[in-house]
Amino acid sequence: MRPLSRRCALQELEDEDNPNFLLEVCEMFFIDGEQKLNHLAQLLVGATPCPLAPRTLRCLTPGRRQQ
Repeated sequence: MRPLSRRCALQELEDEDNPNFLLEVCEMFFIDGEQKLNHLAQLLVGATPCPLAPRTLRCLTPGRRQQ
C-alpha cells in the first residue's frame, strides 16, 4: 500500500464522533517513536561489547576511554 493510500484509508476512519482521528494517530506515532528512540539511545550509551563482535567494536560513553 502506498503512503498516500494509507493516509486516505486513515482519513476514512474519521467521522463526526472522532474528527481528529488522523491527527491523534500521527501524534501517538511521533510521541511513541521519540520515546523508543530515546530509550534506544540510553541503551546504546550504556551498552557492553557484544561477545560476537570484534573487540574494536565497543560503545563508548562520554569521558570513557576505549580499552
